[in-house]
Amino acid sequence: MLRLYLENEIIELSNNLETIWVSVLDKYEKLFEYLSNEERVELIKEDLIINESVLNIDKKGYELICLQHPVSYDLRRIISVIKISTDIERIGDRIVEILKNLQILQNNEILKKIISKIKILHEVIGLHMNRAISCYREEQSGCLDMVVIQK
Repeated sequence: MLRLYLENEIIELSNNLETIWVSVLDKYEKLFEYLSNEERVELIKEDLIINESVLNIDKKGYELICLQHPVSYDLRRIISVIKISTDIERIGDRIVEILKNLQILQNNEILKKIISKIKILHEVIGLHMNRAISCYREEQSGCLDMVVIQK
């Protein structure tokens, strides 16, 4: 009974992580779209929701570790979710910074050429982020090596 409870809690934790990841990916994909000021403000507000969700994941993860005393396999899964959620939050924070700076850069004619090159990098990074979430869903650690090595 306790084992089933722990397994369900880990699955819920993992699902919460995926929800945050999808939200960050969505924000990332909108980065170079021509957004109105209201849409930009909305994306920035979404970051606050992501930050709060990450805190909830951390709290729940630590709670599971302290109260359930998971075996090594479960402990690794919980710690992975906590660490990945922190990294995803950082990615979301960087996206907000880029979003704010792009607003300034898009009005500069000289920098528009640079932005077109940045868009190419943006697409490649987006592909890697999508591959990473696929690897996580399939629990294939070897898959992550391919994400890092492929050019």
